[in-house]
Amino acid sequence: MQLRLRTGDGLISGTVSGPDGPLGGAVITATTGSNKVETVSLTQGDIGSFTIRGLVTPATYTVTATSPGFTPQTSTLTLADGQKLTGVQLTVARSSGSLSGTVTTLPGNEPAAGVTVTIAAGATSVQTVTQSTGTVGGWMVAGLPIPSTYTVTFSRADLQSQTVAVTLDAAGSLSSGSAASGVGGNSSAANSISVAMMSAFAVISGVVSQLESDSSTQPVGEALVSLSSGTDAYAVTSASQPADAVGQYLVGGVKPGSYTLAVSRRGTSPTSVIVTVVAGQALTYNPVLIQPASIAGTVTDRSGGTLGGLQVMLFKASAYPAESQQSTTTDARGGYRFDEVDAPQAYVVEVRSTTAGALGSATLVLAASEQALLDITVGPAPSTVTTAPVPASVPAPVPAPVPAQPAAPAEAPNAEPPAVPPPAGGGG
Repeated sequence: MQLRLRTGDGLISGTVSGPDGPLGGAVITATTGSNKVETVSLTQGDIGSFTIRGLVTPATYTVTATSPGFTPQTSTLTLADGQKLTGVQLTVARSSGSLSGTVTTLPGNEPAAGVTVTIAAGATSVQTVTQSTGTVGGWMVAGLPIPSTYTVTFSRADLQSQTVAVTLDAAGSLSSGSAASGVGGNSSAANSISVAMMSAFAVISGVVSQLESDSSTQPVGEALVSLSSGTDAYAVTSASQPADAVGQYLVGGVKPGSYTLAVSRRGTSPTSVIVTVVAGQALTYNPVLIQPASIAGTVTDRSGGTLGGLQVMLFKASAYPAESQQSTTTDARGGYRFDEVDAPQAYVVEVRSTTAGALGSATLVLAASEQALLDITVGPAPSTVTTAPVPASVPAPVPAPVPAQPAAPAEAPNAEPPAVPPPAGGGG
């Protein structure tokens, strides 16, 4: 038997394309009967192009292009004797789609890490979480069946949830009708959904000030700011340092609703107001407290003279005399003053001398924001004035038969002697 070998003189060349354009690395197979020839599309230079040589002709070939992530594309091509077929276009479609995007927060559009992204369609549900490193706030999900319409839900405990609907067509691209912000063109990289999320809570902030005696206001620290409703309560204290932040406060994470916002500080009557906040709101409230309680007065002696240079000490009644709250010294006119006194409270005010110790004290019950006046008199009771004794050279008055009357001084030595009756029977 004589066999005649046929020389393969046929050729098929062309380009493999995908949804994003020319596709390199695709495997192209030409099969006829039991004969099969393979090649790979170029990944550099003329990307996506291919050439299959040494094909036996005449023959009909099944030409298939395959690539991971794409649906195989098959074409049937017939080669005449010695034919070289060029310009063949093989287009593959994605076997699955992908979605990606970024999440930020309002206001400020800061990247939001840790946001759960849930993609659902029928029985299909896929979840991922936005990145906390690298591209913070970024996310991507691949391998989504196409074509299909998906709901994409973004959620985090402190943010308001958002849901958008998108459709991936047979090519794995977002359709123009998708209700997503930032949707790109026809490439998978452009299947981007950018979402800006708003806080699920409100923020209340401001500066606490207090009215001074000259009617001016001054920021004050250590003021208690509290929010309360039927079920929720929050409390913070206004800053006392650094100097440029005195009086500032911020209450974050406030659930939407109506609250009583109360501000109080030692010695001052509290103030309150009703506020209503909604999710994502940043409310500014600058409360002004009335003048705090004070105690002032004058220290005098029993004769009414003012006493300067004495120490005046303020004690809570419950802590007297062990622990004083404030201390001052009387001025030249005997005046003293204690400002920003904690009230309501019972107090003892004591006056002391560095040499004689405690000289006297007084008590009072001080109401919040009361401007109390407390004058204190100290020293021993004034001496009793007595009449000077009668000089010894003056004889004592003769008692009279009538109730004793004070004798007229200095007249006793000059009194006339009583008349002597003449002797009985006396003649002339």
